[in-house]
Amino acid sequence: MKTRIYRLLMVLGCLLMVCQPVASAAQWYTLRVDKGNHPPQPVMDEVYLSIRMTGDLFTRYKLILPEIVTIRVTTTADSYARALSYYLKSSPAQASQLAKLSAGVSTHAYPLVILNGQYSNQFISTLPHEMFHQAQRQLANIVQVPTWLTEGSAELFGKLALHQANRGVYSQYIRGVKMRLRQAGTLPNVRQVVSNWDAMFKQGQGGVIYNMATLMVWYLADQQGFEGVVYYYQLIHQGVAVDEAFLNAFHVTPSLFYQDFEVKLPQLLQL
Repeated sequence: MKTRIYRLLMVLGCLLMVCQPVASAAQWYTLRVDKGNHPPQPVMDEVYLSIRMTGDLFTRYKLILPEIVTIRVTTTADSYARALSYYLKSSPAQASQLAKLSAGVSTHAYPLVILNGQYSNQFISTLPHEMFHQAQRQLANIVQVPTWLTEGSAELFGKLALHQANRGVYSQYIRGVKMRLRQAGTLPNVRQVVSNWDAMFKQGQGGVIYNMATLMVWYLADQQGFEGVVYYYQLIHQGVAVDEAFLNAFHVTPSLFYQDFEVKLPQLLQL
């Protein structure tokens, strides 16, 4: 009798194992919302659309994250500020100020993206942007990667999602970047953007350096495709040194790329 029971339990165990879902690259996120104050349906519609566009881009560029990311959707500016205080360790004043300006943020310490339900109309580009920051966080030590490449590639990833969702045209966005740089007047040289990002940001030049970074990554991706950007981070994840990964992914050294972009910049701005 005991033997028959044991065999029956073994069979049931095997059946349960067979029925378990297999983890796949598509399982890249979990979703959390405010308890007791669920975001309204129009906000959630934007969340689901943004998730779908992000997943489609992950599939297109064969981007697989080692960790599943939690997408935390807040309903109000106050709940967003509380989430920022908790996860980013921001002061209440800093969190409240950021809640007025930010549609979302990716945390460096956790596989977590927090979305501000007050700006749900921006989710279609914000979530892909912040999810690409999560890819950078998980695939590479983003402290090592130049800030212009970190921010410029996330900007482009978000705009690729906008284009895919028929909420914008990628080429028009690039033309807008060029126009803003032309209107900015005298631009910093490439070496300044590469080496003095934090100082220039604090000096109020954030708009200029973000547009410069976006155009620099676009110039790289225009020649190698955005696959090259993803491949760069994958190489670093495999243990390849940052400069060597740049050479392998983009077929040029960082130094030569900076020189080439500096020379081509006036021409690029006119196209």
